[in-house]
Amino acid sequence: MKTLLLHSCCAVCTIGALHALKNQNTEYDITLYFCNDNIDNKDEFERRLPFSTQNAQRTTNNDFDAISPKMITEPYSPNNFFGIAKELGQEKEGGERCKKCFQLRLEKTFKKAKELGFDFFSTTLPISPHKNSKIIFEIGEKLSTINSGAMNPKFVPIDFKKNNGFGKAIELSKKMELYRQNYCGCEFSKRRH
Repeated sequence: MKTLLLHSCCAVCTIGALHALKNQNTEYDITLYFCNDNIDNKDEFERRLPFSTQNAQRTTNNDFDAISPKMITEPYSPNNFFGIAKELGQEKEGGERCKKCFQLRLEKTFKKAKELGFDFFSTTLPISPHKNSKIIFEIGEKLSTINSGAMNPKFVPIDFKKNNGFGKAIELSKKMELYRQNYCGCEFSKRRH
């Protein structure tokens, strides 16, 4: 079975993505990778964890037992994000700051996948209607291309928006009573709410 390191942005999007993968009968051995230095504070970071203490009971007692993946959680390191975004605070959502944020998280996912010998890497980010899947896929494909080699993981562009993926994620998160945030994650997106 091929191994997939799946970057997880939050519990809601992850549950939707796992549901989609389950329904597609994918043949991946999935490990989640929670790496989100963009989140504006540590409490918020912990609330968004897919299988955190708060969310674990709710997720494992539902119909995800068959695909409950392993999870790697990177320590909260907001300086990584601020290093790339501090000059872009006034950018509109979906602009250059967001592209740099996608790049940061996908680069870290690629590096972790390579370090641990995964066959593939991907992200739950495209499930959101507020995220530009084309840009995310271009970044992932570029990482695969410029780092091509026999031992490098390949990017899998999975469009989790298909078949009402986001709507299903919201429905499942309500059913499971998961924490649902109302902003993307960084302090700049929070200011706009």
